[in-house]
Amino acid sequence: MVVDACAVLAKLNDRCSSGLHDPHVWTNSHNVRPVVQQIASALAQEDPGSTSFYRSNNKLLLEDLEKLDIEISVMLRERATDYFIVSHASWSHYAEHYGLKQLALESAGRQRGPRGLAELVTIATQRGIDTLFIQQQHPTRIAYTLAEGLNAKVVMVDPLAENYIDNLRYISGLIAEATR
Repeated sequence: MVVDACAVLAKLNDRCSSGLHDPHVWTNSHNVRPVVQQIASALAQEDPGSTSFYRSNNKLLLEDLEKLDIEISVMLRERATDYFIVSHASWSHYAEHYGLKQLALESAGRQRGPRGLAELVTIATQRGIDTLFIQQQHPTRIAYTLAEGLNAKVVMVDPLAENYIDNLRYISGLIAEATR
């Protein structure tokens, strides 16, 4: 049995590869739970002799994800602003879950135009935003230019890093610091 990740993501996100919805459901650890459960079930079905191993590890991982969710909630509890700026619009599930507002330089693969960038500068100035998160897989010249214009620091993040839990904890710490 092959785990159909797109099908799992589609259930979480209406349509898996639509430009209208954010398929980056893994940026919210709460959304990862059904995927973890489906993977554990598929592994147990393919390797019935190790079912108890897969179930126990599934349980441990789900507990770790729950602890991470609580830890992130605590990190983000006290903040001066709900807004953060990203180069790539991949954090909407995260932002929604934790009561934040993602401001992206692009959406559905398209860069903001001059009017959209001016609006972003206005919001950033009003909200005191001084950090711009650039996704390692989507560096853009516009992001660096905007950061320079706002006198904002640039922080490179990688939502696809190998150690999911440590990475999401690390990025959450950066977002918490940027919203204080």
